[in-house]
Amino acid sequence: MKRNTLNVVIDTGAFVLIVLLGASGAVIRYVLPPGSHSKSLWGYGRHEWGGAHFWISVALLALVVLHIVLHWTWVLCMTRGPASAPGRWRSAVAVIALFGLGALAAAPFLSRVQTQAGGGGEEHGGRAGAGPAGAERGAGTEAGNLGIRGSTTLAEAAVAVGMPAADLLKALGLPANTDLQERLGPFGREHGFTPEEVRKLHPASKPSAAPQPAP
Repeated sequence: MKRNTLNVVIDTGAFVLIVLLGASGAVIRYVLPPGSHSKSLWGYGRHEWGGAHFWISVALLALVVLHIVLHWTWVLCMTRGPASAPGRWRSAVAVIALFGLGALAAAPFLSRVQTQAGGGGEEHGGRAGAGPAGAERGAGTEAGNLGIRGSTTLAEAAVAVGMPAADLLKALGLPANTDLQERLGPFGREHGFTPEEVRKLHPASKPSAAPQPAP
């Protein structure tokens, strides 16, 4: 294939992928927003559309890299510039920008994921609400300061109220296979419960039994 033809194919493919990337992003943001657990578009739910969005971005990145490789000589000429002080500064800026971009892209994968539960910032690995340690911490939280709000996920709410996620789903009348990353605000409006009702599931929010009179 001739060089010009190859450039046309790559540029056309990149343009198509950009359009698809924007379209799939709009579907995730507006058509199937967070909380659309039971909804689908063309037979695919929000998570499937998210997967398609990811792979479209990977394909677009591959075409961009290929485009840069095919134009590498031009890139070097523009980066190096003339053999003078301004040219050397241009090269230095290009190298710094390249390393900065690489660091920015790698930062999310090198950082620890934090899960906010009960208003705290404790870090732990794995899925929110997993393991007995999270349940114990949630059980020790005062009912009036659970930090449960519309942006709280079901998994985080289970930790905050101190009960297994399966019991929380049962108490809210939700299927056992419900995605625990659904947020209480939009998901609750869809299924008929509020964050306040979730807060009331904490043992401390329930009235204690009246003491029995002594015989």
